[in-house]
Amino acid sequence: MHRHIRPQYACRSCETITAAPIPAAVIDGGMAAPGLLTWVMVSKFMDHLPLYRWGQIAARSQVPLARSTLAEWVGRVGVALQPLADRLAELLRERSVLHADETPVPQLDPGTEKTRKAYLWAYRSHDLKSGPPSPAPRCRP
Repeated sequence: MHRHIRPQYACRSCETITAAPIPAAVIDGGMAAPGLLTWVMVSKFMDHLPLYRWGQIAARSQVPLARSTLAEWVGRVGVALQPLADRLAELLRERSVLHADETPVPQLDPGTEKTRKAYLWAYRSHDLKSGPPSPAPRCRP
């Protein structure tokens, strides 16, 4: 449980009380803290842990987490990070040299229980130019 302490200020002359604003949430109205959302995203995309296993791990600690809830969190975090991805892509397009990798991967085709060929595109800037490299991976079915 997170406890947010917001200072309140009183003005003696106008007799009003003002409180500091509530910190912005990644998911409006959501109970998941940024640390938990980060853990889910890292587990899914860096550790390749499927969401159903994440639900099983939480269940062992008597925390019921439905796969649909986890999937919604992943989607909402993706939407929240879209401006960052757009900016990284913009920075990549400014570079004089751009390296790209096209990797075919199997993708489940919803409703058919079959897979189809999809592509994972990874882009990377040229390391010899001044400034940090700007990787920006993206998927395209």
